[in-house]
Amino acid sequence: MVIIVSMIKELIENSRRWKSDNIENNQTATIIYPNWSFTLKWKEIKVGHIVEIHQNEFFPADLLLIKSSNDNNTCYVETKNLDGETNLKHKSVPIGMPLDSGYFIECELPNANLYEFKGTLIHGNERIPLGID
Repeated sequence: MVIIVSMIKELIENSRRWKSDNIENNQTATIIYPNWSFTLKWKEIKVGHIVEIHQNEFFPADLLLIKSSNDNNTCYVETKNLDGETNLKHKSVPIGMPLDSGYFIECELPNANLYEFKGTLIHGNERIPLGID
C-alpha cells in the first residue's frame, strides 16, 4: 500500500512539473538581427541568437550581456528561481566587446556550478576573457 501511494504521489508531482515546464518553454522572447526582429518560444532559442531583454523581464537561459541601455553598460539580474537568493547580481558588458559581427565565444560545457563561468570572446586575433560578471 505504501509503495502504491508513493507511486501515485510521484505521478502527480511529475505531472505538475511537466505542466510547469511546458508553460515556461512556451514563453516568448524577442530575437534581434541587424535590421529586423522576431519572436520565438523559449524552447526554440538556439546558441547564437541575440535575445532582447527589457527591465523586469524573465529570460530563458544563460546569456552574454553585449549591450545595455544603462549608461555604464551594466545590468542587475535576480537569480531567485535558480539559487533562492533575492539580492541582485551585477553584470556588465565585457570590456572591449565588439558591437559588429564576426566574433565567437568559446566556453565551458553546461554544469551545475552557478557561481563560476569561464569563457573567451574571440574577435579576429583578439581574445577577451569572460567570467561570471
